[in-house]
Parts: sequence; structure tokens; C-alpha cells
Amino acid sequence: MRYLLKGELAEGVLPNLLQYLAQSSVSGCLELRHPDGFQAYLFFMSGALHHISLGRAGPGRLQRDVAALAVLLGWQKGRFQFREGVKSPIQTIEKPLENVLLEAARLADEEAHATGELIHAGSVLRAKPPASGEGQVMMSVAGLQLLSAFNGVDSLAEIAARWGTPPASLITAAQELFLQNLAEPSVAIIAPELIGDLKRFLVQLVGPVGQIIVEDSLQELNLTEEAVPQRALAELAGVLRGELQRPAWRAAFERHFRQLCQHYEVSL
Repeated sequence: MRYLLKGELAEGVLPNLLQYLAQSSVSGCLELRHPDGFQAYLFFMSGALHHISLGRAGPGRLQRDVAALAVLLGWQKGRFQFREGVKSPIQTIEKPLENVLLEAARLADEEAHATGELIHAGSVLRAKPPASGEGQVMMSVAGLQLLSAFNGVDSLAEIAARWGTPPASLITAAQELFLQNLAEPSVAIIAPELIGDLKRFLVQLVGPVGQIIVEDSLQELNLTEEAVPQRALAELAGVLRGELQRPAWRAAFERHFRQLCQHYEVSL
């Protein structure tokens, strides 16, 4: 077996590399290695992409195909090498490369829109139960400890601060859990009681119309009282504030809103 290509990964390198291999009608395996210990294998047969697997070195569950490629498109560093003549263990991709790249880019954009990046210090994750039929899962001690800390509310930065450890070390462990499908991004939801308290305060402040102001503001932002994401709370407060015509009302609202955030331990 020969290594036809070797090099360093950087932004935009992978899509061009895949298109080059497809146009060259090669058969073999493109290996990608990330400094954090992740590695991926992309198998080609006569220029057609047949299969992709991505995971950490050693046994364990993997991300595959489009989901794996979505992660790989975000790699800013690492190394690649192409080995000629390596056969794919299975064919799981039947679409043309261009279609797979477009689908992976769309998936990556959706994840980035939801979380800012796939995994970063501000990511809020929750544990996922192992899928039925999966074999034994291998993970690092750091990954096992971190998995037990996921509650769908605290960010990696908040967990790191509580543990007294740098966020970067938790990001690596979180990536491991994410790639093994043991964790998924979670949206922190505000306790409905906070919104209820806010509604009652506005009713006391401006009368029965206060309830209408809250309900209309939630509708304007496509939110419900039971499911207000934490990231949307500041925007909701801004809309409510804009509905209060008197400066004294707005000042009272600001004070009470800050008190509610402190009471419910919500940071903006």
C-alpha cells in the first residue's frame, strides 16, 4: 500500500481534498488525525465515497457518514494521509460526494446555530442513554466523570469553574462523549415559575393588561411560558420593557427582573 498524499489540515482543506480524490477516481482510505486523539477514516472506491467513520483512538462507538463529516468539516488542525488500495469494510454512502458535502455542511450549520460551535466552553450538554443493540462503550476516566455532571443546564465553563479545572480539558472530554453519541447539546430552559412571577408583578404594576403584555410578548418571540430558553430571556425582558410607557414602571420592572434572576439563579 502506498501513501499518495500527506499533509496538514486547515480551514477549507478537507472539501477540496475530497473533491480532488473523487475527480482522480482513486480507491483507498483517507485517514485524518486530530491532536486531541480523534481519528477518522474515509473510504473511496473508484472515486466514489463509500463510508466514513470517526472516533477516538481505541475501541468504542463511532460517528458515521454525514454526521461524522459534519464534525470533520469543523476541524481547523490535524494531519491527513491517503493510503491507496485499502478496501472499505462496508458501503454506507450511495449519494454523490457533492450531495454528501452539502448535507454535512447543512448539518454543521444547524449545530453551529444552536450551540455557537459544535462543542465549546459555553456548550450545555445532557447525557444520552446508550442506544439499544450497541456493544461495550469505551471512554476515558475524564469522560466518565464529565458524563455524570451533565444536567442539561450547566455549561462546560460552569462545570469547570465548580471543579477548579481549565475548560479546555473538559471540552476534550465532551468531544469524546459527543462523538460516541453519549451526549448531545441541550438548551437551558428557564423555570416557568420565573415567567409566572414576572407576569404577576406586571399585573400588580400596570393592572390586568400586564398579563396581556406578557402573553403578547411571548407570542411575538414565538415562545411559550413553559419553554423559554435562557438565551432568549434578555430579549423577552427587552420586549416587555418596551411595552411599559412610564419611566417609573420601567425602573420598577428593571429592579424586579434583576431580583427574579438572582432568585432563580439565572445569569444573562
